[in-house]
Amino acid sequence: MFEDPEQRRAAYAEARARDAATPASALPALSWRRLLAYLKPYTGHMALALVALLLSSGVSLAFPLVIVRLLDTVTQTKAYGPLNTLAGTLLGLFLFQGLFTFAQSYLLTYVGEHIVYDLRTALYAHLQQLSLDFYSVRRVGEIVSRLSSDVTQMRATLTTNITALLSQVITLIGSVVIILTLNTQLTLFILGVAPLLIAVAFVFGRRIQKVSTRVQDELAGSTVVAEEGLQGVRIVKSFGREPYEIGRYGAAMARTFRASLGMATYNALFGAVMTFLGFGAVAALIWYGGREVIAGRLTLAMISGFLI
Repeated sequence: MFEDPEQRRAAYAEARARDAATPASALPALSWRRLLAYLKPYTGHMALALVALLLSSGVSLAFPLVIVRLLDTVTQTKAYGPLNTLAGTLLGLFLFQGLFTFAQSYLLTYVGEHIVYDLRTALYAHLQQLSLDFYSVRRVGEIVSRLSSDVTQMRATLTTNITALLSQVITLIGSVVIILTLNTQLTLFILGVAPLLIAVAFVFGRRIQKVSTRVQDELAGSTVVAEEGLQGVRIVKSFGREPYEIGRYGAAMARTFRASLGMATYNALFGAVMTFLGFGAVAALIWYGGREVIAGRLTLAMISGFLI
């Protein structure tokens, strides 16, 4: 162990520089099997959450079909009975979707909190087994940041992100099947936008991933600075070094702020581009569908179903 704080800082800086110089190919690969093992004790709860997800997604996919029937009833039959029945059906679907969404959210939170508990206790137990050489080049503040902030990110990956991905895949497949049954030509026209959306998501996703990693690293660095200043507060006050420590922490937080602002910029730009493309697809659908309605090959109810 290094007793001199300056020696510890130098060793730490050398370790960080060595880590930064390590090529990506030399780093250990992310083991999804190892990560998913933390879900194994809660397989039952996760299965129920997935069932709730499937039911919620299925109900969402039924909305366009009911609305198409509802609009057709209004424009063709002009009768109150079928209209009231379909409106009641739509309200019932909204109610069931709310119940399924609540069940899914609660179960995911239950599993997620247990995973956080398991990860943190396992990581802390592992840290207790490491040698003193490890702590000579790794500062406590960074380790604490990994133990708190990074574990929370892992929880989101194993619960919220996985289910969100499944929900989007189910919705995508179900939507394509449904709109294909409604109108093949209109479906093929809309799917022409899909490659552009995928390309944009891929480009932004890679950049956001890199910036997100930098944010976590800078956050760990600022935690290290705070830990050192507070741990040695008696020495700091003895030598009147308060302004220096304040400036050091301020500089660390400024780096964290710039990294976070960079990630926010990419996220905002990604959201803006995807929103533009999404509404652009809606405008294209209205234009093409309007031509089909004028030609008598489509109805307004069908166009509304596609939009939803």
